[in-house]
Amino acid sequence: MEPPVPSNFGTPDVRWLATTDHDAVHVAALNLQHLLLCELRRSSGDLTADLSQLLGVHLRTAQRIVAGDQMLTFDEMIEVACLFGDEVLAAIPRTVADLFPEAYRPHLLSWRAGERVLPHFALPRVSEAIAWPGPVAELCGWLADESRAGRLGLVSEWVIGHRLAGSLADADIPSSLIMVTRSDALAPGWLGLDVLTRIPTRMLVCCLLDPVDDPVRATRDIFSAFYELLARDAARVALLCIGHRMSGQLQVHVPDLTAALAGDTLTVGFQVAGRLGVPAATQHRAPDLTLTVEATAANDYGIRVLAIAVGKEV
Repeated sequence: MEPPVPSNFGTPDVRWLATTDHDAVHVAALNLQHLLLCELRRSSGDLTADLSQLLGVHLRTAQRIVAGDQMLTFDEMIEVACLFGDEVLAAIPRTVADLFPEAYRPHLLSWRAGERVLPHFALPRVSEAIAWPGPVAELCGWLADESRAGRLGLVSEWVIGHRLAGSLADADIPSSLIMVTRSDALAPGWLGLDVLTRIPTRMLVCCLLDPVDDPVRATRDIFSAFYELLARDAARVALLCIGHRMSGQLQVHVPDLTAALAGDTLTVGFQVAGRLGVPAATQHRAPDLTLTVEATAANDYGIRVLAIAVGKEV
């Protein structure tokens, strides 16, 4: 099925609505015309009128070309390059994969150009689980770069979630399988994500980088998040991005956590969260927590990233 022309076609604000129903070759052709039109707009006062005059076509035909309702022929592309200059050719991607809009690329799966098979779009396979060491190490290194560049104050839980999505894509979990979840129970600095893996993963991401105004309250929020995860029927993971001050707080309340290695499991009694005033830990028969470190990384700027699977002692 041919895709509909996306909104803002031929401009940097284009919005591609990807689906596996669309014909892959036509999508690439439409995107190529979009890229050419973006470049032509930079050097044209009235693109529709210029194309009509220079290509010798009716004004209505030029309007259809600009709107994406009519495809440029190969000869017309050569004419456009000759008329507008080398910059037009520079807009043509240098790899076949880049011919496809970014929104469609995850649906190409393992297809590679040059293998004598035409591409088609399909739903990405669902990973068994998230392999955390790679994304955690990449995220920690990126936070070091942001600190070195003086941009750490601009990093929030949303920025971390965006960066994490890119890292998970490298681990074969495309961003289309990650959804933000809304919860009034989450404290400021926290973000809820649902990741479609074979066993769905419920993830809570926190950004508690220095400075933290109230580290005791922030620690209470961490344990509140742990107990909030217990109510979920999914793989439960808390991703902690913490600075030096919060590392010190965790060492006070859970001294073994920051020193734990990947694969280590700790049991944390409900009394720890109870002393911090976590409501869920003060209820009758509140469970002890089991925290399994899926991955951990630290950098020279006192930043630590921990992926922790959260369970309960039964």
